[in-house]
Amino acid sequence: MHLNATAAAEVRRQAAITQAARAAKRKPYEWANPEVSALSKPEDVARYLSSNFGIEARDGFQELPLDMQRAATAGISRAAELYGDMYVSYIGAMEKNRSKIGSYTPMYRKILIAEDADDAYAVSLHEAIHAIDAYKSSKMRGYASTADLEAYNMHSKKVLAAALKDMGWRSNSLKYKDELYRIFWRDLDEVARYMKKPGEIVAHAIELNETGRSSEFTKAVARRFAKQWR
Repeated sequence: MHLNATAAAEVRRQAAITQAARAAKRKPYEWANPEVSALSKPEDVARYLSSNFGIEARDGFQELPLDMQRAATAGISRAAELYGDMYVSYIGAMEKNRSKIGSYTPMYRKILIAEDADDAYAVSLHEAIHAIDAYKSSKMRGYASTADLEAYNMHSKKVLAAALKDMGWRSNSLKYKDELYRIFWRDLDEVARYMKKPGEIVAHAIELNETGRSSEFTKAVARRFAKQWR
């Protein structure tokens, strides 16, 4: 089947948008944290994480390039600055990951960062938001009786509902769907994968908000995330 000129132009336009989005995702965010920038050895990074946040930098994490260690540490520090040091206590260790670019496991309180992560700062901040979400969820009524991983997203579920209300959107509105498309890098597979996972929507929104790609929606999410919901 041959595309007509208009359809072909639209295909090229969408391809260019996707390529630009991927390039933006790959571009590391230029974070600023003089204390973290001054850390000159893996041992210094490990000491900083331990003394400031009670986080253990395990051997695998200390084997990562020093720039990655500093960027990841700056992401943790920014999350603590935004939402309070006490919330970062829900992270026990930083480790190296060999599969996903980043992950957080609330049961073990570990953040894992892969050596090929596009942006260790953004990834670390994102995973720290999951940890803070888990901590805040643990303080909510009904937490103990909520099953499995859903318990750790009780807080983000409230945050997302409040942010949608602030925007005057419903969960099935076109404006919200367009925003999810933007948040998840114009990747429809990613949208389908995460659109019913409030924890991921919230973490992605705050990540974008803090790395120069904010919108009114991400600002609403960040503002609501600062609240302790019951």
